[in-house]
Amino acid sequence: MRELLCICALCVLFSACGKIGQSHFKAGVEMMESNPEEAERHLMQAVLDADNTPRAHYYLAVLCDKEPDKAMLAVWHLKQYLLTAKGLSDNDIDEVEEWIQRLERRISIAINRRLGENISDETSLRLKLLEEHAVRQKLWIQELTKENIQLRNALADQKDKD
Repeated sequence: MRELLCICALCVLFSACGKIGQSHFKAGVEMMESNPEEAERHLMQAVLDADNTPRAHYYLAVLCDKEPDKAMLAVWHLKQYLLTAKGLSDNDIDEVEEWIQRLERRISIAINRRLGENISDETSLRLKLLEEHAVRQKLWIQELTKENIQLRNALADQKDKD
């Protein structure tokens, strides 16, 4: 009877150790389709634990790419993947860089929609931002000019009183 209890205890102990010992990376990959939020949590923990960090960043980018509000985060994870992955082929690097460019275009389009403009390329967006900056500078110069004139008039009035 005592032997049977020892065997049962060892079975429970081994099964518990198997569950506890599972890495966050493996758990995250397994949950990507069934529970993306939990998978993201496990993969983030894998990055913190340095448990297959490059691939964890890659899979986090895949999860973030599925949600429109997380496109910038997907770009960041892809850039971290490129920085930390060792031995990537030129073809793999090119594919990831193209993916980053597609995400950045999507981000640019989202920004344009929020601004209420119909700007489809990066050059037009930069030009629009420079034009807005020039207008703000012109207004600032006008305000400084008015203030300068007021101060000169106040100084002239002060000299007249003396």
